[in-house]
Amino acid sequence: MPGTYTTAVYDERGNVIAEIPVDISPNLVGDKARVSVPVSSTLGKRPQDLRTVVLDPDGKQVEAQLVPDGKGGFVVDFIPTKPGDYKTAIYDERGNLLSEIPVHISTGKKPTFPLPRDVFVGVNPTDASVVATDPHGNV
Repeated sequence: MPGTYTTAVYDERGNVIAEIPVDISPNLVGDKARVSVPVSSTLGKRPQDLRTVVLDPDGKQVEAQLVPDGKGGFVVDFIPTKPGDYKTAIYDERGNLLSEIPVHISTGKKPTFPLPRDVFVGVNPTDASVVATDPHGNV
């Protein structure tokens, strides 16, 4: 079902360590892809203080826009030119990497949404669990 899902990541004690909105819509070659940026990585930042770089599967930069999502966070919009794994990176005004978000672009199969690496800072990923909730609140 298309819509915005909430992906909650829990540590081994059951504490929420990240909540990441995931916009589920087909990420297909030639269609606009929209990537939600983890709020924790851009908290307190203004759009003019941030820069996004999207690299295609061959490492070539793809034109992209960082857009406020209206909820205090940001999304990255870009048009993928080929199927494969893209890297979406967010940098602050000094050029420091704030977040790197992988996105899989398909030719027609279901998209995948790997979790950003910075979610697991200080947590062993094998001890974490992930729960996705659909737009209606169903797990």
